[in-house]
Amino acid sequence: ISAGLTVPDTVEQTKDTESLKNAPKDELEEGLHEETVSGINIVSQKLFRLHGEEPLSLNWDKFGFLMDIEEGTILPSQSCEICIQAIVGGEFELPEKTQLVSGIYAISFTQQPRKPVKMLIQHCVLLKSETQANHLSFVLAPLTKSLPRKFKLVKGGKFCLESQYGSIIRSEFCLAAIVKHSLDNSDDNSSHTSSDEEEESEVENHSTEEVQTIEESIQPPSDPTLDTHCMDVSDNLYFGQIYYEKKNTNYWLMKFLMLQRLNILMEYMRTEHPNDEKDETVWFTFNDSTNGYIELNLNMPQERPHTGWTIAPHKQPLRLTQRNADLYISLKLPIPPSCLVTILATCERDTVDLLNFVIPLIGINSEAKAICINRSLQREQSAVSIQNGNSEATATNKTGIVTTDQLIQCIKEVMERKHASLSKLFEDSLKSVAEEMLQAGLITRALAREPSFDAINGSFLNAMDFMEEFEEIEQHCTKFISVFFKLGGPFLAAGKAIQKNIVEAAGKLGVDIKIIL
Repeated sequence: ISAGLTVPDTVEQTKDTESLKNAPKDELEEGLHEETVSGINIVSQKLFRLHGEEPLSLNWDKFGFLMDIEEGTILPSQSCEICIQAIVGGEFELPEKTQLVSGIYAISFTQQPRKPVKMLIQHCVLLKSETQANHLSFVLAPLTKSLPRKFKLVKGGKFCLESQYGSIIRSEFCLAAIVKHSLDNSDDNSSHTSSDEEEESEVENHSTEEVQTIEESIQPPSDPTLDTHCMDVSDNLYFGQIYYEKKNTNYWLMKFLMLQRLNILMEYMRTEHPNDEKDETVWFTFNDSTNGYIELNLNMPQERPHTGWTIAPHKQPLRLTQRNADLYISLKLPIPPSCLVTILATCERDTVDLLNFVIPLIGINSEAKAICINRSLQREQSAVSIQNGNSEATATNKTGIVTTDQLIQCIKEVMERKHASLSKLFEDSLKSVAEEMLQAGLITRALAREPSFDAINGSFLNAMDFMEEFEEIEQHCTKFISVFFKLGGPFLAAGKAIQKNIVEAAGKLGVDIKIIL
């Protein structure tokens, strides 16, 4: 099975600041390896030195990797540089009828170890029986120049029940990962054997006492987030991550991303969305282990009011499949599966100040039965000025008080400057424009039957004379310009120009008017 993933070139290789147990700080060097590895996309890496006989335990659980190096692995007179690289993509080829269930790690030593080294790699399979454990294997691939790099199954490896880490003892290193065998392939491939003549077991080259000492020296970290009682034992573990990208005032884009439950992928998501607001993380397995999916149900009746808020999905149904998540970790998709939802609020008097919108999750086993959108409304601040006994809405800027009348006059001046060009634009499309204006509630039915540019423009401008709140004027302009956007073509360009001119003109008055389309 050929697996090739194109990851954007903008992915940065990040320095990791996790400490190394038993390693003197003055001997530790963190940073990027000087060599670049062709065909591999590195999320992060650790570079450190081992001197003489000192033991070292590397705990890089943040990226799903651990290693234990015994005393005497390097000669006392020598020093060894070790580089561990965490990889989320590249040009790789997996053994037939296998699925990648871990990150990929490049391990290199500048000196050949005198003793075997135990490494532990995180996988995303919830193991509840020895039969399941027998479906997992370690795979290795050389760091050669030829692409794609071909992984081969290796003998050995230990997979403990209810643990997300598998361990193997090796004395030679390159690219390493964990795969799961397909059910129809389980009789031919065991997690501890291989039919490939080129595969070998490093464990056989060392004494039983050495191996036992290494096996007992380091244990995988426990994971309190896993609730094994609610999981289907036949499935892999997955996580869903919620992000919010703020587009404008009272306007957000919610992103729900799903991947296999691996620390390396969670860190990769964090680096890919550095400016987004991170919300809840959901852990789950799929109800259906072969055709699994997770669906966000936006049609559920809500217990709390959400008046004035719009929650609009970017696709229907809002469904992500297990297959796409598995294709991503198998290096066949360039981006993780995701759902997008636009969240928009208007500043009407009856708009609720706090949105609490519950979205049930369908198709999964999880402690979390739903996710909640919690957003707060930001209302425009206004002041009231009493002049000549009349109350009128005003805004304050650095130079003093700005009234709604001043803003309306400002908008009328913008439309006057555009009068000639708009009149010409309307000539051949009056009927279509009138129908859309009628639908938006900007003109009367009588005007729609016998439309003209001056009548339509006048209706738009005259209506503002009766508006006493800045929010009303803002929404009125948004409706008017939205008709231009809907008509498209040259009207779209005209709408963008009017939108820009009104915002700029209002800004000169000190009014921050929002026309969001």
